[in-house]
Amino acid sequence: IGASLYFFWTAGESLAIRLPYRRTISMELLLKGQVFTKPVAQSIAVGLMTGGILVSIPILAAATHLFPKLELDGHGLENDFAARFPAFSVFFAPMQYLVFIVFAFFAPMICVYVKRVLLAQTLVLVACSLCFIGGSFVYISASGMLTVGVLMGSVLTALYFRGDLLSVVFSMFGAQAAIGAMAIMVQLSVSLHSSGWRAFVALGILFVASLVGLWKFRDLVEGETAVPSYLLETRIERERLKADFSVAQRAQRQMLPDAPPQIPGLEIAAICNPSKEVGGDLYDFLSLSDGRIGIVVADVSGKGVPASLYMTLTKGLLTSISENVDDPGEILREVNRHLYEVCRRKMFVTLFLGVIDPMTKRMVYARAGHNPTVFRSVARQETSLLKPKGMGLGLNSGKIFDQSLKVETLQLELNDKLFFYSDGITEAMNPKNEEYGEERLIEIAERADGLNAIEARDVVMTDVTRFLASNQPQDDQTLVVVKMV
Repeated sequence: IGASLYFFWTAGESLAIRLPYRRTISMELLLKGQVFTKPVAQSIAVGLMTGGILVSIPILAAATHLFPKLELDGHGLENDFAARFPAFSVFFAPMQYLVFIVFAFFAPMICVYVKRVLLAQTLVLVACSLCFIGGSFVYISASGMLTVGVLMGSVLTALYFRGDLLSVVFSMFGAQAAIGAMAIMVQLSVSLHSSGWRAFVALGILFVASLVGLWKFRDLVEGETAVPSYLLETRIERERLKADFSVAQRAQRQMLPDAPPQIPGLEIAAICNPSKEVGGDLYDFLSLSDGRIGIVVADVSGKGVPASLYMTLTKGLLTSISENVDDPGEILREVNRHLYEVCRRKMFVTLFLGVIDPMTKRMVYARAGHNPTVFRSVARQETSLLKPKGMGLGLNSGKIFDQSLKVETLQLELNDKLFFYSDGITEAMNPKNEEYGEERLIEIAERADGLNAIEARDVVMTDVTRFLASNQPQDDQTLVVVKMV
């Protein structure tokens, strides 16, 4: 019991410190040994007074006969009669344990996660009322049990939100002691009768001591109730990181094109879904001379903020270099040289670059270690993978990279489609640990013959999502579909 109380208290306190007005200050002072302080005295006095109201609710409900079948339930008090020290035993009961859990743990949790104050208070009231409805105060009459439970729950809920947790604890403490003391006082046994009086006297002494404490005990020193700095630092750091991620997210979204370019002879549709707050995938459209367009899909090794930073660097290099260079091979060689100076093999970038001339329907392309682009020829009813040789950007200073890079040319025809993608598509893994794979992507590309670029893109992404089932994407997913029209 002690271990469970400790668990609920510590978990509840870790939630309560997030609230601007936490209801655990007096309890914290008491547990730290700061008993002779006015907040502790006030909570004890208010709690004991409210305990009198609490204990009167079931008694008045039975005495007024508003519920004809309602009776006070004395079951559970037998242990007090047989206890070695009845005057001590009457102060403790299982109901106090349940109420403590409600207000020490569930109430802070509800207040943290439910932002509407009235709704949060209502949920706490419901939780507390359920404890009393199932408690052993009254029985036989269902409507009476419900009414008594809601009334007692309302009293404690109001006490918690207008007072604090310690007030609730002592309210239950006093109410339970009063009920137990009355029960043993009405017995014929002289020893039980005297034990009941001793319990009442102990309650009276405690109440008087708390009233004296309101006058004599010391006020709190400034900062004595402050949340420990190491807890605040952890929370502040978490909030700072969350804000940083938010900025990085916005920056990454701004780095991606707002919409595909409108080019006569081409239909283009694109999408990029990061698997984390920010990702390392990139797609872009390079405006080149003579009306040509460069289609770029890239993937930075790793995930999160570092990958996003290298993605930003890669985009900047592509944009800058393509202003003076048109050939995809030359563009990739220059990007590789600059990336190697920065990365030094710590990270690398895979990239596919296809330069399309809408007038001649001709694409010149190069691949730096990236996934091969799927090419679907509708006229010939053929599907192939475009995979010229090439290694990742940033892995080699130049000579090996330059020798490995091959540039190829493809003649496109009406209704042909190109599917540029990242490995987050083909390496998507379902609950059976099966990969989506290139074969499934090729099959979907063949089924998209009669669709436009946007419809083809959506068909692929829907199929990948269906394949994942309950799994979340393990990597960023990027797809660019180009259709010749």
